[in-house]
Amino acid sequence: MQGEIVRVRIDATQAPSEITRLRADVALPTTVPTAALIPDIIRIFGIDIADYPLAQWQLRTSTATGEALPAGSTLAETSVSHGDLLVLSNDPGPTPAPRLYDAADALAENSSGIGIVDGFVGRTTALAATGALSAAMLTLSRTDFVLAAAICFITAVALFAGVRVAITRSAAPATVSALVCQAITVSITCAIALPGIDPFAMFDTWEPSAAAAGTLLAAGIAFFLLRPDHAVFPGYARVFATFGSGSIVAGLTLGCYPLALTLLGSPSRAAAAVVAVATVALLLSPTAAISLAGIRVPRIPAAGEPFDEPSTVETKADAPIRAGWYLDGFTLVLAPAMAVSTIFVLFAAPHGAPLWQLTLGATVAVFAAVHSRGHARILPAAAAALSAVSVLLAIAAHQFGTGNWHVSTAIAVPLLAATLLVAIPSDQISPVTRRIAEFVEAIAIAIVLPLVAVLIGIPELISGAFQ
Repeated sequence: MQGEIVRVRIDATQAPSEITRLRADVALPTTVPTAALIPDIIRIFGIDIADYPLAQWQLRTSTATGEALPAGSTLAETSVSHGDLLVLSNDPGPTPAPRLYDAADALAENSSGIGIVDGFVGRTTALAATGALSAAMLTLSRTDFVLAAAICFITAVALFAGVRVAITRSAAPATVSALVCQAITVSITCAIALPGIDPFAMFDTWEPSAAAAGTLLAAGIAFFLLRPDHAVFPGYARVFATFGSGSIVAGLTLGCYPLALTLLGSPSRAAAAVVAVATVALLLSPTAAISLAGIRVPRIPAAGEPFDEPSTVETKADAPIRAGWYLDGFTLVLAPAMAVSTIFVLFAAPHGAPLWQLTLGATVAVFAAVHSRGHARILPAAAAALSAVSVLLAIAAHQFGTGNWHVSTAIAVPLLAATLLVAIPSDQISPVTRRIAEFVEAIAIAIVLPLVAVLIGIPELISGAFQ
């Protein structure tokens, strides 16, 4: 009789995905089919099988494959011995194929989810509404600048509070970026509306631009002081570092406009001065980003000079990452500032756009286009490239308005084939091509500053000094 009994250990699960299992040591006859043993084993574990058909229950081995014991075979025929571990599982089998094909369900299963769309639509709608609110408040400031500034101030405070709430609730960095953009936009609108000057004449006087520059500087400093820890919140740290550096540079660049307007007395000349400042700052932005991140670059001595003593200050491990964020903020502001100022010079010329303004526009477009190809980071490259395209489109629109439709067509038609850029391997540039690009960029830089000097009237000033 002892030869007909085998003592085994059985783990029981009511679903294949369950991790927690019931376990029992039982003695089973070796001459009874497995299908006849399963009901008694289920009763041992006290499992309610009302919702599970009896045919779904199987005894399996505990090996990696987990093979099911044949229902008609006995334990002796399946070579089950003393001390073996078996698994009692409820296996409903494969899901049967649907009798009806639901196209909507198939599309839903292959989509990434509506949550991603909701985030994009929500951020885009919020930014568009912020732009509409700013335009409305600037229009209102023509009649009641106190009310317009008060509305903008309250809205800006609410948006900055929204940034805090979004970070507390672990919102996506893109959502925090959208809220920061809204807050900065409304704050600038408040600063422009507060002096009570007609928004259509804001470029003719220094107060609106000076107020906006001060607001940007204050916002940038606040972002730097309140930025989260990079090790704990890397996404939020990037948002604050990028917007902080960008806001400070934007405030300094925009602050040059009221100063130049006061000295030169002409909006177009002041905008030309901003072009020069933005161009020089764009060239110095990598060095500034490295210095701001605390990275010490050793000086290469000339022949016969000694090397510098090794620095005792250790560079933090995240310094290169922060330098990249600062460079993103610098370029995202300086490249568009250079382009917008160039377009302003082009359309604000007293007598149309003579040769000097058109030459400045073409030179800035070439410089920005070549400069974008030298960036390894996505945001600076995109900002410089789109700035070049915007200047080219402005030149085309201006020439079309003056009747030179052939010049406008010659500029606009090649831009229709801009998708061919994806066929150019940007990561594989030959040394000769790189040297040519650097040479063209150097020529463009050498031309921009003299052109700005001509536009702001330095030659007339020098000639008048000798008369």
